Amino acid sequence: EGLVGQLCTGNPSAAASGALGNPPSLAALPAEHEVVQTLRTLPVLLAHAQHREESAGAMANRLFKRAHEASGASPPVLARLLVQLHVAALARVHSAWPGVTALLTELVRYSDEERALNRDVTPALLAAGLLRAPDLCALVAKVMDGGRSAQATAFGAHLVRQCVLTDRSVSAPEAAELVSALSKVAQRVAQQVGSGGAAPPGLEGLPQLLDEVRALSAVGGAPSAPTGGAGADEEAARPRVPPEVREQVVQMWSEWLPAYS
Repeated sequence: EGLVGQLCTGNPSAAASGALGNPPSLAALPAEHEVVQTLRTLPVLLAHAQHREESAGAMANRLFKRAHEASGASPPVLARLLVQLHVAALARVHSAWPGVTALLTELVRYSDEERALNRDVTPALLAAGLLRAPDLCALVAKVMDGGRSAQATAFGAHLVRQCVLTDRSVSAPEAAELVSALSKVAQRVAQQVGSGGAAPPGLEGLPQLLDEVRALSAVGGAPSAPTGGAGADEEAARPRVPPEVREQVVQMWSEWLPAYS
């Protein structure tokens, strides 16, 4: 996190800012950057754990919590980059233990609404392939409560637009339960508007959103590969470690484990 903070505040030069792209993204960093190299050590550290699954679960729990704390950081560019950092770290943990997906899905399921419906973290986890899309979409549809929860309904619409239409990380069939729930809300909104009322805030474009989803389904739109999650480059996820640095990696593990347990 300190390294990412330095990217935002430690060097105010245009060159330093431009290195992250526009909008800023950790994906723009070169492979030799210290942030990227640090992320690549995570699967190696877990490979040296005596109880890999338990260690990976503890680390994933901690990273999930930190991602939500980071989403409230200031300035917003720092929050964005820190969320990306924690999601990327979770993707690396996933490469060492695939059970991370089931664990994170359950963590979201039993989180309070503020955390489960976080517009920065939850879509990022979903786009990275770190959440079970049908389970998450079913959960959001349930929390919507037929449109009675304005916050959940607006979040559901945001999730569909971001992950089904923009990122293409979720297919329309995977989001079917959520799309169905939004369609029922859209019908009621249309009746309300037809009677002279106004659409609820955040739902003005709901009919158009659903039309776009149907159009995508009609042409057989398929999800893209996860960005930094289960579909990450295998070579990057499981780097080769020279023998001379193996002791250093073991030492790093002994320092990291207490921080994530």
